[in-house]
Amino acid sequence: MSTSFAYLHTADGERLLEAEALVVVLSRGEIESGRVGHTIDRLMNLSDDPVLARKYEGRVHLVFAGYGSEPHQNATCRRFFRALTDQWPYWFHFLERREGSLRLALQLLVGVTEVHRRGTAPVAVVDVALFNTTVEGMLHGLAGIHHDLRIGADHTSRASSDVLRALRVRELV
Repeated sequence: MSTSFAYLHTADGERLLEAEALVVVLSRGEIESGRVGHTIDRLMNLSDDPVLARKYEGRVHLVFAGYGSEPHQNATCRRFFRALTDQWPYWFHFLERREGSLRLALQLLVGVTEVHRRGTAPVAVVDVALFNTTVEGMLHGLAGIHHDLRIGADHTSRASSDVLRALRVRELV
């Protein structure tokens, strides 16, 4: 059985209720324009609707169209995603935790540098203080949306643990 996806920028309300997962596609044109308003409006519709917010917990996939496989290495992508996150800090509630969206979000927010040495695998270098501050802020966003949706503290604690576990398991490179 395959998963049915909806796309945030094009799905109507009915499609959002039918789909099992959601894809947020950030296009090159949108990113290079630097205008986050349209995406923020769509994301707010998602987080403001208790049914959709619960339905898509851990089921949102993040895609950067037109940037190949390394959008986190592009300063314009990082600035755009930071601007989105500054206005909508709920990624830890919504992003899927197994296929790379959570990792990509952190790569974009903390700016991962890859160090290559001959004969060894690449190593990710990050500003640890920025990483910790970012994770703390994102966990605060997770707790905030759970508070707004009247989701209990036990669920928030489990969701936070799931996110932190996924971050430990996933490499940033």
